Amino acid sequence: MGRLLSVLALLLGEEFALPVIFVPEERIPRVLGRAGVLRHVRVEYRGDRFCIRRL
Repeated sequence: MGRLLSVLALLLGEEFALPVIFVPEERIPRVLGRAGVLRHVRVEYRGDRFCIRRL
């Protein structure tokens, strides 16, 4: 259905290789997931805002 690839992302001044699956299906929304990101940063939710901190 989709292909697993790796993309480079810049977050908080650091570059990460993150896994991404591209699905050629129009009915599936384009959503950036959290796989690979949460082992590098912590996301804190504060009311209607969030904060990203390095681990």
